[in-house]
Amino acid sequence: MNSYPDWNPVTETMPPASVWNAARFPVGTWGRVLEDLAHPEATLQIARDFIETFAVRYVPERTPLSEFPDDRSLIGVGLFVSGPPKIGKTEIACTVLTEIVLGRRYDGITVLYVPWPDYIHFFNERHAWREGRGIEHEDDLESLDASMDRVMHDSLIVIDDIGRERITASGASYDELYRVLASRRRRGLVTIAVTGVGLPQMIAAYPEHLVEFLRGFTQLPVTIPRHRS
Repeated sequence: MNSYPDWNPVTETMPPASVWNAARFPVGTWGRVLEDLAHPEATLQIARDFIETFAVRYVPERTPLSEFPDDRSLIGVGLFVSGPPKIGKTEIACTVLTEIVLGRRYDGITVLYVPWPDYIHFFNERHAWREGRGIEHEDDLESLDASMDRVMHDSLIVIDDIGRERITASGASYDELYRVLASRRRRGLVTIAVTGVGLPQMIAAYPEHLVEFLRGFTQLPVTIPRHRS
């Protein structure tokens, strides 16, 4: 399902709903493209530029070295979408991912939408599951592990709602976010990170190394959408 084998771009203008369901997109974002969005042109242009440069940001692991881009500085560099709540940040992030899928730049590209608070909840619960569940629950644990592993291995993902996760005294959620983001970039996988917190608040609340890492993403600040005429 992840590689969308049933979609023939020659005969279909849009993949079926099953594609977006498999990628776990919010239903309201299924199949939307940039021209559907009511956002300032400057915002949409940053999104377009990211889409256009995706071919040098994501290099599949089987790519021969002779086909690597001459400038490797953008390999694995993601998009950081930030702004106030309820102004369409998730919509923009999923639309960027949709446009890349529609471009069919690569066979077998895998995509995923990840609400970060949900991921951290399962991350915190995984140890308890391992310690407290009997063998009859091994299938459930394997399913949970497989779902979480997709976050580390899918070609392009949206990590949404950073800053709304449950924070523990140990700071494990910060460490896990950095681990996921840094590991994906090292392997040339691309991440679209979304937050309603904003960099000033993140600087005050998050470890410096994590904030600096997010500064290295392409920045897409979202403001109040324009009204359609």
